Amino acid sequence: DWQGHIQKRTCPEHGKLLEVFCRTDQRCICHLCITDTHRTHDVISIEVEVAEAHVGSVNFGGSYPWSDVKWFILEILTNFDFFTVVDLQIIVFCFYLCFAQHPNFIGIGVVGTKLYKGGLHEAPESAAPFKYISMLIADASKLTLNLNTANMTLRLSNENRKVTAVPLPEDYPDHPERFDFRAQILCNEGLQGSPQYWEVEYSGGCWVCIAVSYIGIHRKGKWVLFGRNRCSWGLRCGVTSYSFWHNNKSLSVQYNHRCSRIGVYLDHGAGVLAFYNVSDNMSLIHKVQTKFTEPVYAGFGLAGKGTRDVSI
Repeated sequence: DWQGHIQKRTCPEHGKLLEVFCRTDQRCICHLCITDTHRTHDVISIEVEVAEAHVGSVNFGGSYPWSDVKWFILEILTNFDFFTVVDLQIIVFCFYLCFAQHPNFIGIGVVGTKLYKGGLHEAPESAAPFKYISMLIADASKLTLNLNTANMTLRLSNENRKVTAVPLPEDYPDHPERFDFRAQILCNEGLQGSPQYWEVEYSGGCWVCIAVSYIGIHRKGKWVLFGRNRCSWGLRCGVTSYSFWHNNKSLSVQYNHRCSRIGVYLDHGAGVLAFYNVSDNMSLIHKVQTKFTEPVYAGFGLAGKGTRDVSI
């Protein structure tokens, strides 16, 4: 399993770093593998393989499922602090895999060259062109807003993919799932299993909360804000300030850049929830390690005066 080998970053047979690429089997191996199962194969260092690769001519024959490559790269990006030089080389190699299956994935030469030549210490700055990640997740999770949960001051549009705060209440019927006091809404889709990714665009108002929540979150009264209970996790986004809330505990997020579009990465099984600024270059805003015991639903809270809207 190619993805399994790379995720562990060590050879499962010898426990050594994956530093060699086997062209015969199209996989990364360790040096000991060369004298074992791959001794008659065409092998080369990852550095040379990356350096010799030409974006227009890479052909991997569709050996690796696009979804596997996509989620592997997202997982690596989420664990950015733990990169080694070998990791960076592998990531570049994965970008070439992506281009082989998706020719419209432009900019790979720029990203690959900067990562490869920059090395470990320059990686965070050199990785700024990760704005191309949006192309990787063109088939991101398609979420829709649940009208039955919408507070009366929220109006839905764009086939239930946009919510706008309005000054006068909407004429919604009573529903047990509706947030009756707080301007909040949940999506229809329960998220679990394989990693999920979606993007949120927002504007106006005082702040917006981008959250995930269990379906059992209370809907009535004042004390149902996302992040103020054990059922939900929420990133509160101000103009240039951010805070993360869970179980009524807040954490000030050290991120001072203004953004209008946020990417949310969820690995339900691993308990990873990460938020990225994808307005321009992709950069990590906040990541949390937790434990999810049931499916979660994307949710949004809107506050402050004036017109506010959120689109997914």
